[in-house]
Amino acid sequence: DGIDQDLLDKLSEHALRPGDVGVPEEIEYGWSGGRHVLDGNFSFENNVFADALHFALRIDTNRPPGELKRAYMMMEEESVAASNPSGFISKNQKRDVKDSVGRKMDEELRSGRFRRSKLLAVLWDLPAETLYCAASGKSLEALMELFERTFGLTLEPLSAGTQAMRLLQPHGKRRDYEDLRPTRFVRGPEGESQFPEYPWISKGAAANVLDEQPDT
Repeated sequence: DGIDQDLLDKLSEHALRPGDVGVPEEIEYGWSGGRHVLDGNFSFENNVFADALHFALRIDTNRPPGELKRAYMMMEEESVAASNPSGFISKNQKRDVKDSVGRKMDEELRSGRFRRSKLLAVLWDLPAETLYCAASGKSLEALMELFERTFGLTLEPLSAGTQAMRLLQPHGKRRDYEDLRPTRFVRGPEGESQFPEYPWISKGAAANVLDEQPDT
């Protein structure tokens, strides 16, 4: 139906704006204006190009390095042990050290010290009902979940097979599509009747083009 202020408001409502209260989740994600990693503004001037909407998916990872945590633990344990007459740390003191280091790590997480942010550009061609984004794996899962939560639309990965179906079916060639097989360069042990198998076929490899579908 075209781009209006309501779409921009929905993006803004689900933008990622890390708070200052509480320990952040290990993985956080939301929309970004796309100009830079801290851009939380959405406007016709910066995000609308003809009938397309350009923005970004921001994904933050809050994860302290394991080596740093081990270093804190060892330093605290050595300090406590040095204050004991025996020169060794007790079991109860080890537990206290663990709690103390845990609080220290939480404080540093809240401060944003371990925050790592990345942006994935998104282009939504509304007339073509197609979303373009170089997302895969966990990033693709985040994109699909957030898009559905924001707009009430379900993204369907547009693979080469799906695209072929979209091109052939309107011309009454669905049977041609169903009869398609990978090109055979050599014969299998079972003869000409055996077609080659490729691992990406069974997995339905998704390209970086997504097809939007309304919820049912």
